Amino acid sequence: MSWSAKPSGGYLMTSAEGTGNIYEMHYWMDDAAYTLEAQAGVVANCYNESALNPWRWQGDSVSYSGGYGLFQFTPASGYINDCSWVNDYAPNLSTGSVTAGASPNDGSAQMDVLVNDYLSKWTPYCWRDYWTYDAQLASMRDNILNTWGDGSTISQAQFATIDDLESALFCFFACYEGPLRISDYYARVNDAYTAYQILSGAPYHKKIPIWLLFKLKERWKR
Repeated sequence: MSWSAKPSGGYLMTSAEGTGNIYEMHYWMDDAAYTLEAQAGVVANCYNESALNPWRWQGDSVSYSGGYGLFQFTPASGYINDCSWVNDYAPNLSTGSVTAGASPNDGSAQMDVLVNDYLSKWTPYCWRDYWTYDAQLASMRDNILNTWGDGSTISQAQFATIDDLESALFCFFACYEGPLRISDYYARVNDAYTAYQILSGAPYHKKIPIWLLFKLKERWKR
């Protein structure tokens, strides 16, 4: 497989280009020992940020104070100016043409930046101060911190171990992407299920907690 990229616009997740880019992302995340659930959470967020196009500029307009790339690194100047040393770094600096030195393999450089957090974007509290309170998602946040984190924070390495799809989606949404509206999470759930099926070749089935299995087993014995 190889990366696909274009100066503007994006790709459908199920298109040949979109699926190919998902497999490229999978290579990096698999090497970093991300669960498939964590990978699907990353992919679904990426799809809603850039439509899986590594050359995507926010709003399809070049602005170094806006977002750039798969994850819409903001400000774009952080990636464009500070990551030129990363292997395969080759951004496209126009939305109307392919600029000198640009390569679709810039996607690999961006994945390297992601898995190693070279831009220090990871926010370990799994929440953003500017969000409107949402009781359902606050409860999910608490469960994420208590189950996979240390109760109050979660590291990127701990995120990689999450084995519940919607929790992984929210954790990356909150800790790495941090869009302005918390409600944007809900628009990404179906995309996470689609991403998981592309990555695994099978639909996602929510895991039943061990404690609940034991409880059901005891009930069946009665």
